Amino acid sequence: MVETQHHEMIRRAKSGDRDAMADLLTSQQDRVFAVCLRMLGHRNDAEDLTQDVLTSIITHLDQFDGRSALSTWVYRITVNACLSHLRQRQRSRDVLTAHSEPGTGRDGSSMDGAVDPIRMRSLSQPQQDMEPAAVSNVEESERREQLLTAINMIDVSIRTLLILRDFHGLDYGQISEVMSIPVGTVKSRLFRARMALRRQLEQFSGDDEDVASDSDSQGQPLPGRSDESSGHEPRGTANSPTSHS
Repeated sequence: MVETQHHEMIRRAKSGDRDAMADLLTSQQDRVFAVCLRMLGHRNDAEDLTQDVLTSIITHLDQFDGRSALSTWVYRITVNACLSHLRQRQRSRDVLTAHSEPGTGRDGSSMDGAVDPIRMRSLSQPQQDMEPAAVSNVEESERREQLLTAINMIDVSIRTLLILRDFHGLDYGQISEVMSIPVGTVKSRLFRARMALRRQLEQFSGDDEDVASDSDSQGQPLPGRSDESSGHEPRGTANSPTSHS
């Protein structure tokens, strides 16, 4: 039913119906932003790239032939945009590194915005005079932050699959289509990604962490994360196909 509605909306948008274009972008905006935020790890970058992706969706709408689900097509555009952005970011870092020594900020952030895990561990110790409920909330928030930090420390070639599978709930076939790789490669890279994530979390805590394992045919998503529960909203709304903040 949803895909039928999408195809009708796309048909109208392709014919130049601006209301349909706006509805199409609104329907995909949260999904695009969630992927950008988790891939890039920086809210401002994610907001800017979300607008670029939404514009690209309208620009390339004629290329959508309906053979795949609209969401799969949007994921492909979004992931490609994120990977391109990350490559550009890495090139910029390489230039900066060639001319200066890396440093860290007072809050434990490195020059590129990543969190120093050693500093993060010291910051995560609860204060003795905090109420138990407050301590629990702080610890839960820190665990989520630690998880996201650990994911961003994984090589992007396997991190992307982990985000698509465990945060956005795509199955192996959908990930295969988005990434243009065989299903067998999806499974093997997901296994590597989960092992890499486990190692990162163990470095943070010094103890074994429970990381989602692919125990059944589709795997189990990481707890507490989905498009709807990301807790972030993109800046502005997609009121028109050319809106760009």
